Amino acid sequence: IGNSDLTSLEPCDDLFRPLRKLKAPPSVQKKINALKEHFDMYDSAHLADPDSAEVEDEEEMPPLENSVPQEIWDTYEDYLDKLSARWTDYVKIRDSGVVRRNERGLYLKRILKLTLTAANEGKVPLAQLANVWQRLKVLRPIGAYSDYMRDTDADTGVDKYNHLWRTFPINEQGERSIFRNIDALKMVDQMINSQIVVRRMMQKGFVAGFFPLHNDWSFDGKNRLEEFRSLVQKYEDNPEKKALILERLREKQNLGETYDRSIYDDLKPRKGIKNEWTQYGLRNPMPLSKVKNYFGEKIAFYFAFLSFYTNSLIIPGIVGTIIFAIQLGLGYENSFVKALDAALVFLVVIYSSGLVELWKRKQYRLAVMWGQMDFEEDEVVRPAFRGTQRRSPVDDDYNDLWYSPTKRKATMVVGFAVSVILILIVIGCVLGLFAFRAYLNDHNVARAANIASTLNAIQIMIFNMIYQRLAHFLNNKENHKTQSAYENSLIAKTFLFQFANSFVSLFYIAFLKKSFEGCVSEDGDDSESCVYELSVQMRSIFIVGF
Repeated sequence: IGNSDLTSLEPCDDLFRPLRKLKAPPSVQKKINALKEHFDMYDSAHLADPDSAEVEDEEEMPPLENSVPQEIWDTYEDYLDKLSARWTDYVKIRDSGVVRRNERGLYLKRILKLTLTAANEGKVPLAQLANVWQRLKVLRPIGAYSDYMRDTDADTGVDKYNHLWRTFPINEQGERSIFRNIDALKMVDQMINSQIVVRRMMQKGFVAGFFPLHNDWSFDGKNRLEEFRSLVQKYEDNPEKKALILERLREKQNLGETYDRSIYDDLKPRKGIKNEWTQYGLRNPMPLSKVKNYFGEKIAFYFAFLSFYTNSLIIPGIVGTIIFAIQLGLGYENSFVKALDAALVFLVVIYSSGLVELWKRKQYRLAVMWGQMDFEEDEVVRPAFRGTQRRSPVDDDYNDLWYSPTKRKATMVVGFAVSVILILIVIGCVLGLFAFRAYLNDHNVARAANIASTLNAIQIMIFNMIYQRLAHFLNNKENHKTQSAYENSLIAKTFLFQFANSFVSLFYIAFLKKSFEGCVSEDGDDSESCVYELSVQMRSIFIVGF
């Protein structure tokens, strides 16, 4: 009864509604009203100290309709009489101080259990009361967190609690465990980081690397040659089947293609993640479940998005390639080409909006499947988090670590200011490069646009490297409590800077250069559009960055 709450232990109907909330006969309702103080405790959440619970004044809910037979109401009336007597005894014991305050909730649960058992004594099955657990046919209530236990039957060898605990294969010998390999690695990682902040040591240069070794069995899969050999031995007395197996072995030595299942019914090879991943393509989806079981949910989400995004680029990639070929053939200034450019922009805007919504749908589906909907609520404190110990106002933990939000916000403001200053420096460098390109054009230097674009690509790479170190330094100073908060802050900083660093030159060419400098065509003449210069700039950035 320690794993249950008070409401789940009182008698209910087939719809799990407490009988006291239904329309009861007048004699029964009178006894329910007499025990109102007792029933108010059921609706309170203060099980550790139920007597201190203050029930808020609220509108009285009208009694629910019921189809409970009269025999049940007669038994329930007897239940209320016995409960009233036990309640009187409880009040006396409570006031005498015999029951400690933190044990009163458990004592009340015991009263409900004994009263229900006593009321059902001598009653026919149709007239007996039942609580939620009994109607669910769960004779022993299961709490949100239950101890792992095994109770194996000596005769059958079946575990009594096998339906509660899922197990996973962990090695070639067929051994199974309630933990996947990734779960065991997460626990080991948490134990190590509770004693040594390894990632901090890696940032300082004291540790070169920190990673688990591969599990060859999970990564590569079973040795299929050994499975064929075992099948050959199994069918030693069946020459015809043995010959077919050997013939298949000589042909392919695997079952990657369609095969006669009547022959290989007993051979069910378990493909490793390596074998299935290398076959990934349009016809073979990425084995996300195995990626999740091997590398963890975070890595699986990354590759799920990468796979989704890559496949979604096929259609705009084909359309864009066709339009680019037409541009090369007809020229950028052709009116038909301009119309195609406008249509492509419209297509990309609509397509990208739909793409985001489709990814949200897939992301939520995977989060539900993998149990990651509320993962932030169960996060543990980062090993690198520094704080002062205090009593937690949330869970009353006396060893809770606390860091002033005001200090963190002040550090975040400083970090934002540093990022803005660096962005302004980037903008200054870009304007300087455009001034340098104008100087080269004035002196008729060949390939001036390519030279300036290449220098801009190098500048982007250098500033990204500088800011990457700076962002980690600023993020560490913010002292985030959880890993997700740390990563979200780091992503926001990195995105803000890299967006400005990578695209400010493209933005200038596309929207501002025509007004300030004018545009130049491929031949070096004046042009109404800066499309050529924009393509040169993008080409240089991608080539140098690659």
